[in-house]
Amino acid sequence: MAKLIDYTVDEAFRRSVDLEEISRLAEILQRYDLAVFDVYIRHIYSYRRVIADRKLIDRIRVRVRPDTADLSLARSMGFSKVAILWSNTLDRMSLFKLEGALVTAQEFAQEIYLYVEDLAPAHTGRFDAYWPLVERYGIERLVYCDSKSRLDPLTARSYLTELVGRATCPIEFCATNRLGLATANTLAALKAGMDYIGVSVSGVGSKGKAAMEEVLMAVRVLWERTQGPFTGSLAADCEAVLSAMNIPVPPSKAVIGSGVVAHESGIKSSEEAVLLLERARRLAEYRELSANDIELMELYTRRNDSE
Repeated sequence: MAKLIDYTVDEAFRRSVDLEEISRLAEILQRYDLAVFDVYIRHIYSYRRVIADRKLIDRIRVRVRPDTADLSLARSMGFSKVAILWSNTLDRMSLFKLEGALVTAQEFAQEIYLYVEDLAPAHTGRFDAYWPLVERYGIERLVYCDSKSRLDPLTARSYLTELVGRATCPIEFCATNRLGLATANTLAALKAGMDYIGVSVSGVGSKGKAAMEEVLMAVRVLWERTQGPFTGSLAADCEAVLSAMNIPVPPSKAVIGSGVVAHESGIKSSEEAVLLLERARRLAEYRELSANDIELMELYTRRNDSE
C-alpha cells in the first residue's frame, strides 16, 4: 500500500478550528500511518504565535509559494519540511525564480519537495525540465497535483505510468475533486505505481481530494490487499475528525455514512457492513473465518437484536 499524504489537517487550519482540536484529530489520523500532513502556509499563519507543539510541527509539510514572504514565514515558524508550489511554467525567467526559491529553502529545510500544478495530460515530457533541479537541490519528491481535474481514470493510469518511468525521484500524486473523479484517479495512480498519494477524510478541502476512507476500503475489498493502514474504527474515526470541523457526515456518504448500506436485515453501519459483505463473500468461497470475522458478525447480531 502506498503512503498516504493527508490534507484534512490543512482544511482544519483553513477553517480556523481550535488548535487543541486540530492536535486531537491529527492524533486520530496518525492511526492510519500517514507519511505527513500537507498544510498551506497561509492557512497556518494565524496560529504562528500559539502553535508550540513540536510534535505536530514536525509532522507537517508546509506548502509555500516561491517568494520571500512565504519562505521567510516557514523559516520563522520552524518548519523543516517545505514544498515549493509551482504552476507549470517553463520559461527561463520562471525557472530562475524557482531555483531562487530552492536555494532559500536549502538554507533551513531538511526536506524539500517540488509541488507542480496545472500540467495538462499527455505532456509528461514537460517534467523533464525539473529532473536536473531534483538532483541539484536534493528534492525528496515531485508532487504532481491535478489541480484543475484534467485527468480521468481511463487515461490517468497510462499517463502516470509514463511519468513514473521518466522520473528521477519518487512521484507523489494529489487529485482534486472538481469533477467528482478524485478517488477514481487516485486508484488509477496506485495502479500506475505511485508510492505516495494525497487524501483527506471524506474528501474535504477547497477543491476536494480523494476520500481517505474510500481509497482504503477500495484497496482492501476490491484488490484484497489486507496489509496497510486500516482499523476497525474507520467510520468512527472519520466521523470524529469531521465533527471537530463541524462537518456533518451525510447518511449516504460512501463507506462512512450511517445509511449507505441500509438493508432489510438491519445492517446500517456502512464501514462494518462492507466488511461483513466481504467476509460473507469469503465464506461463500469456502474460506475459513477468522476470530475477527466471527466477532464482527456477533456485533451485528447484538445490534440487530437491540433494535
